[in-house]
Formats: sequence, C-alpha cells, structure tokens
Amino acid sequence: MRLNNQVWDVLDAGTVTADSPKSERTQLLYSAQAAAHHWYQVGTAANHARAEYLVARAAVVSDNAAEALRHASTALDLCIANPDLVADWDLAMAYEALARAQAANGMTEQATATLDTARTQVAAIADPQDRAVAEGELSREPWFGLHTDT
Repeated sequence: MRLNNQVWDVLDAGTVTADSPKSERTQLLYSAQAAAHHWYQVGTAANHARAEYLVARAAVVSDNAAEALRHASTALDLCIANPDLVADWDLAMAYEALARAQAANGMTEQATATLDTARTQVAAIADPQDRAVAEGELSREPWFGLHTDT
C-alpha cells in the first residue's frame, strides 16, 4: 500500500516527466509495478484493474508508451470483465488511461475516440466527488498534443 501511495504522490506532484533522469523514471515505474504485484497477490479484480491503471499512468510519464498501452488495455479488459466488482469510476479511468496511452503511441484517431468514451463514462459517475476526481485526471497532462478541452 505504501508504494501505491508513493506512486500517486509522484504522479500528483508531476515531479517525474519524460524529461526526468532515466533513474527517476525507472524508479517510478518499478514502484508502480511493485505495488501492482502486491495487489495481484491480495486483491480483487477491482484492485487488479486499479493496479494496471497505476502502472499505465506511471509508464506514460516515464516515457514508456508501449508499456502504458499494454497496461491500460489490461485495466480496461478487467473492468469490462468484472462489472459487478469495479466502481463506475474504475471504468471511466480505464478509458482515460487507454486514451492517454494511445496518444503517447501516436494513435491520435483511436485516442480521440477513446477519450470521448472516457468523457461519457466520467459524466456518468454517480458520486459527485468521484466525478470531480476523474475530471481532474482528464485535465492533467500529458496528452501528447491530443486536444482535450472539448
């Protein structure tokens, strides 16, 4: 749990970017992977999806677009396969991670469509506080030139 929170602290602070030293980017990614390993040992499918999401987000800011795409796709697959175990925000955030990873991989057309789906899912989040958190993530860079303000 500690590593999970540390990764989120770094992501929230925006202190690691693609321009950061490789050692910092590697440490962030390894920390996210270690947290994911923990959740795969003790968690539910929802925890697994959230772990995949975390690795995808860490991979994006660590300049590892291919890994981000793989983990974001897995997060979405887990959410779709386990609708009774995940929260409404899990699905929305999985689409957000996939759109961001697609954008990082230069898949602009797919990223735009996936981002539209993410926005629809975010708007459907029942709890206003959860929706506000998800909206905040949608507004956070990097989006790799994808137009996100619509």
